[in-house]
Amino acid sequence: MGIRIQAEGSRRLRKGGQRDITNFQLRWGGDRQLRQIARTDDNQAEIVQALRQVGASVILTHQLGAGVPDIAVGFRGINYWFEIKDGAKSPSRRMLTSDEETWHSTWRGHVAVVESVEEALMKIGATK
Repeated sequence: MGIRIQAEGSRRLRKGGQRDITNFQLRWGGDRQLRQIARTDDNQAEIVQALRQVGASVILTHQLGAGVPDIAVGFRGINYWFEIKDGAKSPSRRMLTSDEETWHSTWRGHVAVVESVEEALMKIGATK
């Protein structure tokens, strides 16, 4: 049992023989079901697209629930967890849920809240 990463669509090779790893889904092993309907912030698709355009690997994890951040990002050999909040919404609507607060406070690796494309790119060092 555990989390299994499964590629969606084709498994074509990119130039240089590297696998195209831009479309991944996480699936729980065993009997655990992912949440079928999980809300995403309005800016999530835009942030994910921008990260992928600079060469980052992005896995959507918002369906895992239990406070797990919305996306996992790999860039230049470093992994990042990002909770995406919509900077256009009021501060009260951008607050972390209690599950998110618990996850963030107990995770022993990198985790950050991002509200824009610019902020996400800055966090991974893709812009100055």
